[in-house]
Amino acid sequence: MGRPPLSKDVPTNSQLRRRVKAAIFGGDPAFVTTKAIRKALEKEFGAGKVKPKEVARLAKLYFKKKIRLDESKRALDEKIQDTLQSNRRSQAGTPGNNSFLKAFRLSPELRAVTGHHILRRHEAVQCLWRYIRENNLQDPSDRKMILCAGNKLVDIFKVDSINMFTINKVLQDHLLPLEEGYEDIDMPKKKKLDRSDDRPRRSNFLTPYPISEALQSFLGTDRTTMSRAEAVDRVWEYILDKDLQEPGNHNVICDDKLRELFKKSHCSHSKVSQLVNRHFIDDSSEQDEVPS
Repeated sequence: MGRPPLSKDVPTNSQLRRRVKAAIFGGDPAFVTTKAIRKALEKEFGAGKVKPKEVARLAKLYFKKKIRLDESKRALDEKIQDTLQSNRRSQAGTPGNNSFLKAFRLSPELRAVTGHHILRRHEAVQCLWRYIRENNLQDPSDRKMILCAGNKLVDIFKVDSINMFTINKVLQDHLLPLEEGYEDIDMPKKKKLDRSDDRPRRSNFLTPYPISEALQSFLGTDRTTMSRAEAVDRVWEYILDKDLQEPGNHNVICDDKLRELFKKSHCSHSKVSQLVNRHFIDDSSEQDEVPS
């Protein structure tokens, strides 16, 4: 007789890890809970063959990893936005900077992406990033890597993928000198910049900043500075340890200690990092009220 079907066997640690990780990273966050994962495993392998404590341990592990990954992606997106915003402000603040305002003739490969024959350097970079975002070309597993294979970027960079921080260097080869007398027939018109909010945004998720006494008390630490990454991670560790998430939607139910920190009885799981961020002193005067 052959080996019995997998569903009749006691699952190995490797099988449990793969299935729990797949459920958390690939499932709908509104419905993926430790209980739901355990029931699915019991249905596959049979009741009594899955250890609830081991499933809970693995679920906690991968929930934390997913939270860190989501926060890292958000921090990287903020850094990209800050870089683009800095370019726009530099343009507005240095009207006499001829080097910054110098126009270039684009290579045929770059022209295919931007739709323009002539652009300034920062405008070409902005068009390139617009193409990357519209076509979802950032590697989901590493947002610093841009996917080039199978799209127009492979003609520019000549590789299957490229690190986002090397794009400007490679792009230089596609910005050609503008021939004398060449008419700027397709230079895009400048848009009026919205300067209504000039406050700086903190994009470095790993840099230590002063924290409030309330956050120090919550974390049980005498440290007066901490990175936002560590603070968010430790608050989420507390939430997961105390099992404070609603089973159906992952929203957070605040116990007395968490209510003292957030000043809320409950909140959306997507708002946790924003609520923690309010306890960084350098931003305390600028933080807006975060809705539940």
